[in-house]
Amino acid sequence: MRLNLIFHNIVKSEKDINNKYTVTLDYYLQLLDQIEQLLKSHKTLFSSYHVYFDDGYISFHDIVYPKIKIFSKYTLAIVTNSLNKEGFLTDKMLIDYDNKGISISSHGVSHSSLSFYEKGVLQSTRVNGKYGNTPRGQNKPLSENEVIFQFKESQKYLQTLLNHKINEFVLPYGLYNNRTVSLNKAGNYYKYMSTCDEYLDSGQSLRPRFLIDHENTIEQTILKIQNLRIILK
Repeated sequence: MRLNLIFHNIVKSEKDINNKYTVTLDYYLQLLDQIEQLLKSHKTLFSSYHVYFDDGYISFHDIVYPKIKIFSKYTLAIVTNSLNKEGFLTDKMLIDYDNKGISISSHGVSHSSLSFYEKGVLQSTRVNGKYGNTPRGQNKPLSENEVIFQFKESQKYLQTLLNHKINEFVLPYGLYNNRTVSLNKAGNYYKYMSTCDEYLDSGQSLRPRFLIDHENTIEQTILKIQNLRIILK
């Protein structure tokens, strides 16, 4: 049983925090230390943990990467249109990480939400539609072909860059519906689709992950982690 953690941006000081999903380096390091202690105590349902960094911010390279001891515990979820732009990772960095054993996953071409809520109701994916890119954000229900574009074109970019299969798609905002899942299966694009569903990972194709934010103290976060359970889908 595995605990999957989601981080986004890491900063050196609390004065640099600009949203709830940005945490300091000290917070990140202390949290991982607490999780290591949980594992040593054998009082958890999970026997290992894995760390995701979503979006591909340059802070991973500048702040986190020098601190990593076991590269295989890490996955980078990459928005391919953001690569090589100011504030984001580069192609060269990804190649280096991949060679060292850090996993690279797709986070879409543009970080466009593949599913959409309107007034609290999950909307259906539109039939067919134009094959093309859509803007970043939770804007509107995508068409089937717009969803496929996010799957296929991001995968193609990363596979060409790294010269091997990319088996995981990290869902922007964690949003999906039944059609999103079935389109991935029909096209045989990714073995795993990773969510923001807060459960433990027992090996299912919809891979649950626990999102970290600085509005919870380390103690509060650890308590929530200790209460995580398994869900079978």
